[in-house]
Amino acid sequence: MANRKRQFARIGGESDVSMEFEEKRRNGPEIFDGPRIIRMIVLMGNTHTANLESNIENLANVCIDNIEDFRFQILDTLGECTVYTPYKHSIYSPIIGLLNVKVGEVVKEYLDNMIKDINGFLYNGHFQYALNILLMLAELVNVHVISPKNFLTTLQFYVLEAKSTDDRERSDYCIYSVMNCLPICALELSDNEPAMFMDLIARIEDYMSNRDISFTDCLKVWEASEVINQKEKLQSLWDQIKNLENRHWRDEGFSRQYYTSFRSEFEGSPLHELNSIVIPQSSSTLVYPKPQIIFRLFEPAHINSNDPPLPRVETIDRFLLEEALIAILEQHVYDRKACAESMLSYVKKADYPVTYVIVEIIFRLLLTLPESPQIHVFYGSLFIECCKLQPNKMPQVLALAAELIFRNMNEMQVTCVDRLIDWFSYHLSNFQYRWTWGDWLEQVNYDSNSMKKYFLTEVIVKCVQFGYHTRIVEALPEGCQLMPPPPEFNNILKDVDDDTYKISHDLAESLSKRITNDEVLKYLTKSSDDDENMDGRQFNVMTVYDKEKIKIFMATLLDLAQNAYTHSVTFFLRYRPAFLELVKQDRSIREIILESIFTAWKYNPQLIELLTDKLLKMQILDTYSIVKYILESQDLVEYVNKKYFYQVLYQSVNRLSTHVNNLTNDYEKLQSQIKSVERKLVKTEGDANMDEDDTSSISNEIDIDSIENPEEWINSQKAILKDKEGCLSEHSNYNLKGINNKNPILYKEQSTIPNFSKNNDDIKKSHYEQDINSLTNSQIIFLNTVTNVQTPGIQSSKNIYNMPGNQTPRITAQNLREIDWTQIDRRSEEGWWHLYPFGERYFDRELDHKPWMDKQIDLDFFFPYYGFRFNYTFIFHEGFIAFSHPWYIQPPYTYPTPQWPKKPDPTLIAAFMADQQMQHVGDTRISNVWFRIIERPYQLIGYNTLETDFTDDTTRLRNDPQERQPLGVYSYDNPRYYRTYRGRQLKTENGRLEDPEFLDKITNDIREGMVGARGWKADYALIITWERMSYGGAPKITNLDDYERGKRWQNTYQMVIATDEIRSYVMLNYAHINWTSSAQAGALTGGRGGKQSALVGFNGGNGTGWYELPYSAEGNSYKLVQYGSTQIAGRWLARVDEQIQYGGCSNDSRGPLELSQQYGNMLGGISLNVSGPCYRSFDIIKLQFDEITLDCERIDMVIARCVIPVNSVFKIGLIEVKLSVDGGKNYPWWTKFYILQPGLARRRVNLINDPRDIKNNWNNFDAQNLSLSWEWQNITTNPNAIVDISLYGYWEDVEGHSLKKIGHLARNYPNSGQYTFNPRSLMFDDEADPEAWRWYFGGLVQVSLSDPWLEDRGDGIYWSSPVSFGWFFQQKWEYEKGKHWALEICQEWFDYDGRRENFAMELEPKIPCPCTLNQALVDIGRYTSLPDCDMEGDHKCYYTQGAQHCVLSTFSVWTGAGQVCCYDYEGWLMFSDDFEYNDQYLRFYSPGVPYRAHPWGSYPYKRPPYVPTMSNFYNDLLPYDFCCKWAGHCEFYFWRRQTSSCQMYEAPSIGFIYGGSHIVTFDGRRYSFHGKGYYVLVMHKSKNHDLMIQGRLEQPPKTIWEDEVRSTVLTGISAKDNGSSIVEVFARKEFRRWRYKTDIYVDGVRIYFDMPWKKIQTFQGVTIRNPPRNMNQSDIDIMFTTGVGIKIQESRGLLNIIITLPPNYKEQSIQDLSLFEENLPYIVSLNLTNQGNLSEHDRCMNTYRTQGLLGTYNDRIEDEFTTPNCKIIRVSYPQSERDTKNLYYNFGEKWRLDKNLDLPMLFNPDRKPIYDPLSFANPQFEPIFNPWLYTNSTFYEQFIFSREEVKVMCQGDPSCEYDYIMTGRREVGLTTLDYQKQYTQFKRKGEVKHQSCGPLMKNPGVIKYPPGNNYLDGVTVTFTCTPEYFLHGDQIRECKNGTWSKGWWAWCRLRSEEIALKWMTGILSSVAILLAITLIFCLCYKTGRARQIALIEAHYGYKENKDKTINSTKSFNFNKVDKILSPKIIERNNGIDYNNNDITISGYNTSV
Repeated sequence: MANRKRQFARIGGESDVSMEFEEKRRNGPEIFDGPRIIRMIVLMGNTHTANLESNIENLANVCIDNIEDFRFQILDTLGECTVYTPYKHSIYSPIIGLLNVKVGEVVKEYLDNMIKDINGFLYNGHFQYALNILLMLAELVNVHVISPKNFLTTLQFYVLEAKSTDDRERSDYCIYSVMNCLPICALELSDNEPAMFMDLIARIEDYMSNRDISFTDCLKVWEASEVINQKEKLQSLWDQIKNLENRHWRDEGFSRQYYTSFRSEFEGSPLHELNSIVIPQSSSTLVYPKPQIIFRLFEPAHINSNDPPLPRVETIDRFLLEEALIAILEQHVYDRKACAESMLSYVKKADYPVTYVIVEIIFRLLLTLPESPQIHVFYGSLFIECCKLQPNKMPQVLALAAELIFRNMNEMQVTCVDRLIDWFSYHLSNFQYRWTWGDWLEQVNYDSNSMKKYFLTEVIVKCVQFGYHTRIVEALPEGCQLMPPPPEFNNILKDVDDDTYKISHDLAESLSKRITNDEVLKYLTKSSDDDENMDGRQFNVMTVYDKEKIKIFMATLLDLAQNAYTHSVTFFLRYRPAFLELVKQDRSIREIILESIFTAWKYNPQLIELLTDKLLKMQILDTYSIVKYILESQDLVEYVNKKYFYQVLYQSVNRLSTHVNNLTNDYEKLQSQIKSVERKLVKTEGDANMDEDDTSSISNEIDIDSIENPEEWINSQKAILKDKEGCLSEHSNYNLKGINNKNPILYKEQSTIPNFSKNNDDIKKSHYEQDINSLTNSQIIFLNTVTNVQTPGIQSSKNIYNMPGNQTPRITAQNLREIDWTQIDRRSEEGWWHLYPFGERYFDRELDHKPWMDKQIDLDFFFPYYGFRFNYTFIFHEGFIAFSHPWYIQPPYTYPTPQWPKKPDPTLIAAFMADQQMQHVGDTRISNVWFRIIERPYQLIGYNTLETDFTDDTTRLRNDPQERQPLGVYSYDNPRYYRTYRGRQLKTENGRLEDPEFLDKITNDIREGMVGARGWKADYALIITWERMSYGGAPKITNLDDYERGKRWQNTYQMVIATDEIRSYVMLNYAHINWTSSAQAGALTGGRGGKQSALVGFNGGNGTGWYELPYSAEGNSYKLVQYGSTQIAGRWLARVDEQIQYGGCSNDSRGPLELSQQYGNMLGGISLNVSGPCYRSFDIIKLQFDEITLDCERIDMVIARCVIPVNSVFKIGLIEVKLSVDGGKNYPWWTKFYILQPGLARRRVNLINDPRDIKNNWNNFDAQNLSLSWEWQNITTNPNAIVDISLYGYWEDVEGHSLKKIGHLARNYPNSGQYTFNPRSLMFDDEADPEAWRWYFGGLVQVSLSDPWLEDRGDGIYWSSPVSFGWFFQQKWEYEKGKHWALEICQEWFDYDGRRENFAMELEPKIPCPCTLNQALVDIGRYTSLPDCDMEGDHKCYYTQGAQHCVLSTFSVWTGAGQVCCYDYEGWLMFSDDFEYNDQYLRFYSPGVPYRAHPWGSYPYKRPPYVPTMSNFYNDLLPYDFCCKWAGHCEFYFWRRQTSSCQMYEAPSIGFIYGGSHIVTFDGRRYSFHGKGYYVLVMHKSKNHDLMIQGRLEQPPKTIWEDEVRSTVLTGISAKDNGSSIVEVFARKEFRRWRYKTDIYVDGVRIYFDMPWKKIQTFQGVTIRNPPRNMNQSDIDIMFTTGVGIKIQESRGLLNIIITLPPNYKEQSIQDLSLFEENLPYIVSLNLTNQGNLSEHDRCMNTYRTQGLLGTYNDRIEDEFTTPNCKIIRVSYPQSERDTKNLYYNFGEKWRLDKNLDLPMLFNPDRKPIYDPLSFANPQFEPIFNPWLYTNSTFYEQFIFSREEVKVMCQGDPSCEYDYIMTGRREVGLTTLDYQKQYTQFKRKGEVKHQSCGPLMKNPGVIKYPPGNNYLDGVTVTFTCTPEYFLHGDQIRECKNGTWSKGWWAWCRLRSEEIALKWMTGILSSVAILLAITLIFCLCYKTGRARQIALIEAHYGYKENKDKTINSTKSFNFNKVDKILSPKIIERNNGIDYNNNDITISGYNTSV
């Protein structure tokens, strides 16, 4: 019932079913299946929606339509909903009412069932469930299902029963049940039967008035009632009922809308009568609920004004709300998170302040007396979950409640205060101990003896136990007097002057040297005269031990182990035999041990509890001694008021009580079984009078047929019974039974396990019930054993594989030869059903019968093993298979072979490797070695879904055995039958056959046995069975009568290897293991003992490694049958293809974990199947995932399921994962897990863009048809599962970020793997955030299971890549923002981004772009390929159209920004300034831009803008869609994201090693070095850098003519920089390179790059990349955050490497760097010429420089070969033999780590040399310096090549010639030549220093020639315009020395505008000229006139009037004037012109 309750709790937490009815209305009539109807019923009403009434009607109609098919399911589900969800009765009652209208007989059956359930619940003590049913019956009165009169009769029966007994609890329960019904149906009852109803009320009032409640005072939480509103619950309810009566039974808060909506339908429906109810009397086993005191903390004044009003205490609304919430809590008691979610989302939340009521209820339940309903930690955890779900409200309400409680704590019961202490300390530990301590401590200061002080003191002490002392001190205010002393060790032997100090000191030294237990006992023995003659191992019972020495010993031991609890446990475990001997001789020594512990750790109570508990488990202490010491010791008086004092006492007594109870139960059960067997033996076969009940009871206890010899069994069981009786007698002498809960001093609350929960998970029980004795190792391992063996013998009719087993004849030695074994399953005789079928019947072949005669078989498939790959194997009688001939020696065997490669190290798999032989009985052989190869038909290989090959009728075939059997593998009734598989003939021959269904069986067994196998399917398998093998040297059985005895003393076991040619698994099945070693191994009689037992394990061969399974080479190998790593006893599993991965579970106390996946998305929702320890049913499993702790669900013994929650990680990289099975006390199981950023994670949800219609793109806002797909096979293992497709929006600002569900695309959609929809048809989601459109412009699509409560081993949740939500919000944006909504969003971003910090100021100087593509490709330390625009990978380039390749900076600056540089198809850097501002240009030109947020994120990751992928998506990629794609105004985007120029870029320096250790240094010097060992390649140690790169050089494999190669190659590299992770890369062994060419380790963890989502992995300070199309890990880039890069390329077993160093690694003077760091003002005036005057040695000593085999980096080639002591070696190139020797001895060997240098080695010693480990460290090795010497040639060389051929092939290159001659292989020499050319070109192009002038701005219409993006030195750029434009500015610009020639920037104007402007200019110019002429004329005219007048006046005295006339009275006489002026004078200046005697006066009117 508890399981069903949990199931309904899980279902009930889901969404409503309104979507299903909406779908039904759209699609028309639909036939529902049973599970769907059940789900619809259970989910009804989970959310309060407007269409709930229609949903009720629809569900009722569905039930009516399907009642004939699913009658039982519907009734059962309605009944369970009635019992477990009383808060939804008002919804289910109308459904039942509607059912009653149409199918009344069904409702009658439902009522009868409910009455039966009431009686059953009452009888079994489940009173609340009985009450829930009664409440539903009250609801049914309102819907005309039950007649009011009949129900009133039932209620009156309850009242009469209450008055008829003196049992107060029973009477109260009856009255309480009646009063609970009144708020529901009182109005209906009073209207229909007023007289009977009033009589009922009068009877209740009479009972309540006479009821005595004085006894309830002891149950009050507060002693004074006036302190807090507290009242007895029944009395409080009666007051509320009276208040309801005053309102005429009308309650506004009680919802009746569903009744009134269907009232017309209910009328006329049949009314039913209820059967009688029996209320049993209470007894010792049936106890009615005790009265309860309820209190209410909050009053209406406490409620926030923004919240709904709180119902008054006297109203019934308060009671109904509280009862509904309590019912929800009880339903979800097994899932705290679901409980919190359901309570906070209560449908009536809007009507009431639910948060306040929830807090009040939880506190009420926690403080309930005498016991809380649940364990106390449940309520604390529930508060935590509530605070997580409502972080803005719940903590404040909780704080208010805590304040109210603390304010009145002085009146509180002590027991309640203790509970509050536990809760409050636990609560604070989850909130970093933050609290308003000052206010509370101030109250305590005024009342020092109050309960408040006790509360605060104990809380602080408890917090110290949870956390650190210093953390509590920091949290508390200064000067707090309540702080306990630090939990320090109290050393009683610290006085150095004391004699005991020296004794303790000497003893401590002895203990540190791990003295033996015998030596300890000898030391503790009391001194006597006979001590000298006493042997340390011989002690008699009279041995007396010195108690003073014991005290010193205990004090010393605890002092040594004071640093950690585990140290103490280790010491006690080490000397446990000694302690057991001590306490056995003298029980009082236990008190000395206790006294020592209490004294030493008096300031650390937690450690006292842990140590006493641990010593109890070790049986060093017992309960009696602890209780006696605590209660009688005078030294503990000071502890009496300490809470932990009673905790120790309680756990000790409770442990003994539990143990005694378990012993009693076992004793009674065993006694019953013995009696049943004895009675069965007495019965005769023909006795027909056997009582039927008696028979059933006997058969239920034990099956006598399974016992071979019942009499012997009875005797053995009686012996066991006697032992248990002795144990009970011993424990009864302690006289402690009953102390557990009776003694007031030991009073401790504990939860009650429900009687109905037989299959309870025991989550609560495990908190306080534990066995006093810890399980022994064998007992723990025994938990693995699953009883799956059927009755032994020949009568078995069916095995666990559902294969029909025929009746077999009795097998004896006499008829062995006559039996037709083709008709017999050889497993049936012994019941070996966990072995796979073998023998003649199953087409097995036999091995030859001679020992050590191997059988080579061709597998015809590849079997990957330990990195190798084999298509053959050898099978040996000796219990193993090999892939090379083993080198046979006498036992003991050692693997891997220590002498390898001098001696062979075979590759083998040992199932039971020992000398074995065939056994005979007489002349008949009973031993066999069987084998067969099983293949899958080639047409089916590659399909990973089982049982779905070639047919869609899988379900029909699986469910219909009549149809399935003929299509099976073959008929087991006749194995020679013509075999077909679904209409196809299968190949069959002995030893090899096609059998797809059998391979499916193997696949399922492996999938269920270990994690990580999901998705794998066995395509091939080899099964080898060793049947009844005898040990080597065993005697032959000559007597035929000894067959039965002999066959049981042989060994039978089986090996299964299965593979799909990529992943391989090995399964070992053990049936009988009776001997462990052979006579050859020195075994004693019977094959036991000897030098070495049989080996069980895996040897990789060739020095690869040996992995051993449990019990291998041990004398207890027979336990291989009893136990196993899987859920089947005798079965062991391992994955073996690359490295050995132990399958199943282990019973070790600590070890590594195995996860179903090692990589996961940062967004969460990851479902991890975890295996490691064997999970027991009562284990509390917790997973520590980095910083979060998760509760996990036990799937079975092997697998636990842990789900990483969504929205909780937000970081990337390698993290620690730890597992606990004890509720989080210890985490002894561990592994590593890599968190992937969403942008690089596996695309489980693919957003499909339509290639035929570019409009239907997920990034378009106007898409009309969008499709997506997901991995439907892996998301769930349930073929009928349904999924939800949701949208998660992402938003962030400078302060925080949010990932939130904002809507759904589909709900409850079939898991088909594909979904297509029209975005415009999406309906608004009621649950969506109505304001999401304002903030969430993009996000992700999530596909998740709709039914997460199902036990499913699938992934559960899948994510898409980030995508913009224009298609989702387009209509809303257009409605809110108008037609130009896209431009408005773009401008809003433009303004917001402009207000933020200018990240380019930090980014541009530190990470400028390389000028050319060649530079970018070479700079592997600072730049790597952009994942979505990679010319060697994904080249979609959505955000960088037109780019050939883009690079991304490998690290970010402190602001989180990262650099992106893109290059066109000419290799030039693309600039945003070259962008043409129109939407058409965007299709083929979109340059790289700097990002405000690096796509990979950066530390600290969890806050913006450092969140990996999502910050970059929100800040940099979404604006591209806003502005460029949607608005068509990309200029806004490029104004904020302008491409960085390359003017400040400096190329790195490059050094490389290739071929046979040929080296080119950073400054370009070439040489060869052939040392052997570990060497420093590059080292740089300065104030800013700590770089170390080391290499492993070793000899390559032998030549073709088997000579050693006296040269070396680079096979391993290890590197770190500035505290980064250590990266190790190794070339793999020969024949191990078929899949991976290299092995990569990061901090000792092996890393793989074989999947697209693993290609880029980030670790501490380093990022590793593998090119997308390189799947064999032969090309690796290592990029440190300092800018150092290493490129590794594997070739033929050696490593070729390139190392790049950024400019800041160049040689720098120590003084210069110091001055630079001090910022001295005179740094620019340093006299650097002094450095040139220094000697080379002084220069080396006074500079920071790179050192090692790759030389110095200072642009000086002279000092390349500098030794560690700054000595310079000078040589030439090509090197002479003398130069080569000089370099080898005086330079290269000086940098050898394992010989000359005292530097730490980065290489892990586990990574051994791959070619010749024995001679790797040989100091006598000397390479050949000149291979051309005649003395260095060999005779065999001439048969392979000639020296002339070498010169021709190598084209004169010395490195190629050397490798060719030394290895004797042309391909090696040519490969060296290729790498030499490639790397030289690489260095030449990459180190070119370019001067760039930067881009020239150009306006729209400008055309640049040449059209590329080349702005480097010497480039001449010509600008023109398009035909419709006209050019302005300078047409030609030239780049010289990094600066453009002077000129105006080019810009263009439209020709139409240009022409219009020209015409306008012409017209305006003409007008201006005319105006100017006119103006000049006027001016001249005026000036001339003025001059004329002046002249006239000067000569004649005339004056001009204002009217421009001559003022004169005389007439003007020209003749007179003519006489005066000379005719020859021409005067122009005065306006008078004399010419030819003519006189003209200008400007005057001469007519006057």
